[in-house]
Amino acid sequence: MAKNTDTQAKLRRGAAVYPQPVAMAVGRLARARNDAECADGCLKAAEVLARYLAGICVSSFAARESACSDGRALAPLAGDLSFGRFLQVVQQVSAMDVEHPCRSLLAPFRSKGKGAQRTSGIADVVLVSLLNLRNEIGHDLVGLGAARATAIVQEHRPVERFVEALDALEGLLSCPLFVIDQQRLERRRVWAVRMWLMGDSPDPDPEEVEVENLGVEETRVPYVAIDERLLRLDPVLAWAVVPARQRYSILVVDGVTEKGLRYQTLDPVEVERNGASASSLAELVAGQLRPAERVLLTQGRKLSSAWRERKGRLEDALQRIDGTLPWEDFDATTLQWYASRLPSNGSGNMQAHITELLFDGRRSFSVEEIRQIQILFGTEGVVRRLIGRGVLDLRVPGEGDQRWAERVETSSNILASLRVAVDFLIRHLHIEGSSVDKLSETTGSADYLAMREALVNLFIHQDYGDARAAAQVEIGRQRATFFNMGHSLLAAEQLVEGGKSQARNPLIARALRLIGFAELAGSGISALQRAWRQSNRRPPRFETSRENNAFTVQLDWRELVNAYDEFWKSRIGARLTPDQATILNMALDPAGITPVAVVSGTGLTLNDAQAAIRVLVGQVLLTEREGTYFIADHLREIAT
Repeated sequence: MAKNTDTQAKLRRGAAVYPQPVAMAVGRLARARNDAECADGCLKAAEVLARYLAGICVSSFAARESACSDGRALAPLAGDLSFGRFLQVVQQVSAMDVEHPCRSLLAPFRSKGKGAQRTSGIADVVLVSLLNLRNEIGHDLVGLGAARATAIVQEHRPVERFVEALDALEGLLSCPLFVIDQQRLERRRVWAVRMWLMGDSPDPDPEEVEVENLGVEETRVPYVAIDERLLRLDPVLAWAVVPARQRYSILVVDGVTEKGLRYQTLDPVEVERNGASASSLAELVAGQLRPAERVLLTQGRKLSSAWRERKGRLEDALQRIDGTLPWEDFDATTLQWYASRLPSNGSGNMQAHITELLFDGRRSFSVEEIRQIQILFGTEGVVRRLIGRGVLDLRVPGEGDQRWAERVETSSNILASLRVAVDFLIRHLHIEGSSVDKLSETTGSADYLAMREALVNLFIHQDYGDARAAAQVEIGRQRATFFNMGHSLLAAEQLVEGGKSQARNPLIARALRLIGFAELAGSGISALQRAWRQSNRRPPRFETSRENNAFTVQLDWRELVNAYDEFWKSRIGARLTPDQATILNMALDPAGITPVAVVSGTGLTLNDAQAAIRVLVGQVLLTEREGTYFIADHLREIAT
């Protein structure tokens, strides 16, 4: 197989630091096992590169420096979009003599010199030659005979040529691709949850950062940072949930249909997106302007500079470690138990089966990914060394001088600790017919659903880099408390309204989803609240603290008393809606209620909850103290 050591090293680096679509394609090429896979992987990677560059070119063209419409337009995009059509977009934008954010970075597509000395741009030459090769030999190269594949690789040297294009485009491929998952204003400061879509991992880590201005115009949309300028890459690229994968994925437009745009993941899976996406693409191609955005981090730092720092650390780590998984660090019993819960394994090779399903066949990982996997599967010694504390502390308070009726602490890996926690909670919550092997069931009693969702939330959103305290679960007579280090990346209002965010530990979350222990990111809290409402219990309480880097869920077992129907309805002289009556009943709690608690206990939106509260305050049925609402004193006397 014609991949020399230098070429392989460049592919491995590209898989670690290039924008995700290109990195994933490059990573698959680096893992090619024979000449047929090598040729196929190279031509597919070249097409992915052309598609990604076309997305950047459309957005950069729309951000060109023009005070008004200059009459410029790109050729329309319609029907099935091919390798050649995307390459034409790149060539057209590269040749324009108008200023736009990526103009200098597209120089490898422009010719140099004059007359006989004129030479075509290296990136253009390489991609055109690979397109012609693909058209000559067809699309499915994996089925080529060994001799034919070897002849193609030796004659055309596609991998070496492709690496030449990557080298020439290093400047553009160093501009970071990212998504702002969410942003919010809190105490006059704007916080954004950023995910770098860089490298070949399909599960980016979320990172909360503070920005100086009001943030980006659109969340959950791919952007690329060109110095201080940000280019939105929609609708050519999208970041969306792919139901077949049960996770967010990068999508690249694949066709323009009468219904809208057809996208494809890099797996590939087709996704239809209707609505305004097709008209938006048509308008941008026709010449509509969409200026670049400008967003800075605190102290005037650029997003592109922040990525360069992270990229430097990744490249340093790449030099020090080979990125392979330390299987010797993993607990054999845990691995066997996990593999047994995955879909059937035809080969019988446990490591290969886990690698294929959990890691998409990848065999090289970042330092952070390896750390998550070690915490997930590792031996107790490895886990304790990594996090510097226990993993879980399970408690039942005692009576009198007895502090704890029972206490169980574990420093085992996540999967082993999860099994200990489930056994503990089943005993103390008296959940019949359940076990850790049945944790994939998504229906059951409120106690079972609460246990399932609260535990999974605790493990996938925990900050394992904070060594101050183990996660804690305390089961009392009236309530249960789930605590972990790691503040919520969602505001409390978004949390109770069903907002979804990327898990703090995306590989751990994916591992639990694969065996049915977790649903799509963020859906667990909604399921918990829904189960609690259906059982007529007092709403769960959620507390998150950025200052203390902590998150707490408190579940109250007690039923919500219907005092409105039983005591007040005939005496207060006011007609209430069912939701208003529920709010009045909830406000009997001596601790009062907040609008967030109302959302959790009723299922209303925050706006509707606040409107209902205003009505009750206006009728002098509720009073407010420092953002918390209480039953008016004259009603409390009637109820008691």
